[in-house]
Amino acid sequence: MDEWLQACLGRGQTFSDFDVGGQLTEIDLANALAVRLGRAIAWRGEAMTVAGAPEAAKLIRPDYRTKWLVPDRA
Repeated sequence: MDEWLQACLGRGQTFSDFDVGGQLTEIDLANALAVRLGRAIAWRGEAMTVAGAPEAAKLIRPDYRTKWLVPDRA
């Protein structure tokens, strides 16, 4: 954690670049999505969709209950 905090303060870099970490996280989450769907998927990263699987949309961007959301304070 200290390595990450030092990088945030501009004192060096993290062992794993944030760009690499973001890509690895996306790969991992796409794999978890395939497991939840029970089949292989064709992930479209730019669009954040799965080709030929409209049922995946609810798992990618779930509908949250608005009753529990805090309103924006402008």
